[in-house]
Amino acid sequence: MSEGAATPPARALWERVINEMNIRGWTKIELAAQTGLGRNTVDLMKTNRRPPLARTVNKLADVLDIPRKEAYRLAGLDPSEAPEREASEEEIALNATDADIERLEELLAGVSERRRRRLEQIRDEERERFNRQLAQAREDYRRSIQRIEEEIQWEIEHGRKPLSRDDDDDTEGERTVTPSVHAQSR
Repeated sequence: MSEGAATPPARALWERVINEMNIRGWTKIELAAQTGLGRNTVDLMKTNRRPPLARTVNKLADVLDIPRKEAYRLAGLDPSEAPEREASEEEIALNATDADIERLEELLAGVSERRRRRLEQIRDEERERFNRQLAQAREDYRRSIQRIEEEIQWEIEHGRKPLSRDDDDDTEGERTVTPSVHAQSR
């Protein structure tokens, strides 16, 4: 940087985000899909002279498991203004409220010890099944993103611009073409 040029306020957050992406093996496209942010949003933190918006920092912090106060500090924002992390839908689904737990405990108190152990075992088995399904859904999503990236890369390498939703005649955006289909059609 030239003399007198200040380091962008969110440069430290940019470095942390890039590090976290590398640890996870994520691309910008995957980060964008996970956060709902634009692919170039993170790159702007590297050079932008203004701190990013708080909602941008919150999304990055939550997806990358960075404590919000730390993310605010790294972004050049006041850490005392960082809101508490909100529970994700997944966490809400997995964690029963205190009232739910109390209700279950009351119900279980009315059954025999043997039956209670069996019901607790069923609950644990269901939780494990749900976690396996969730892990499979995450893996399917990762593979889907990878296929999309490969399709885009193929289109770029073969001198054609990838289709945007506006260019596609399908209203649902269902057109999926694999590289092998392209190669066969030539």
